[in-house]
Amino acid sequence: QMDDLKEKYEDRFYLILRDPNFYEVVPKGFSKATGMEWLVNYLGIPRENTVAVGDSANDIPMFQYAARTIGLKSDKVEVLKMVDYVTDTVMEDGVYHG
Repeated sequence: QMDDLKEKYEDRFYLILRDPNFYEVVPKGFSKATGMEWLVNYLGIPRENTVAVGDSANDIPMFQYAARTIGLKSDKVEVLKMVDYVTDTVMEDGVYHG
């Protein structure tokens, strides 16, 4: 029934495929990148000093925004191709090692 949901709400929401049976629904105009941009502006941090860490399709806008990117090992090969560095999984303390 995802096709019906997409058709009905695609003008108001992004539907991000996270796994074959799991979609994330995000209001249009918002993403991890817009959240990061807001925080950068609020704190006065230069964008060139930003680092994004992630492992999924919902992280792609954030990777496109950040100056440096770290991917946590996962089965999302297309996501890992976008990052500057790949570290361990979340469960293997990947954020710390990254």
